[in-house]
Amino acid sequence: MALFALLSLVFSIGCFIGLSGWLPFCKDMMELVSYDGPSSENEADEVPVFGEDSDNDGEDESLPIQVIGLVRDIVSVGKIDTKRSSHNRQNSSLATPVFLGHGREDLKINCSLGEEAANTLTELGMDVTWRLYSKLGHWYKIPDEIDDIVDFLAGKLTIIEANLGRIQTCELSILS
Repeated sequence: MALFALLSLVFSIGCFIGLSGWLPFCKDMMELVSYDGPSSENEADEVPVFGEDSDNDGEDESLPIQVIGLVRDIVSVGKIDTKRSSHNRQNSSLATPVFLGHGREDLKINCSLGEEAANTLTELGMDVTWRLYSKLGHWYKIPDEIDDIVDFLAGKLTIIEANLGRIQTCELSILS
């Protein structure tokens, strides 16, 4: 559900860390991404469940707005006011870097669901780092997974590196 909450945002956040999780409605999102409209009269009834919005006023919405709109509709958050602001990938939740880690031996949430989430987010154009950990169930792995998360954060959030430098400098001055 945390990934779903992320996708309901109309703005990006610094980054997102998800462990042993899954993404509801992946197939519906992928239908929306790949839907080009019916190619013949026989396919007119094969519209994706959430692919058409009758109150769109005929305006074409970008893929990010369609996906975010789908998620917001499912969780009843409310529609995006596209007339008030410009929404695109760069200023939406789809610009948020994502780290997803999962245990291969997870008996609560099959690792294939975590991989499906990573693939769906990647297909949506998101920056996704996916890690699968052997000999790990529904938990986090020390030090491997935690080290991967720290590396991910250091690579995505340059402020962390700057702050770590200041912390180390403070520690050295306290010790001297």
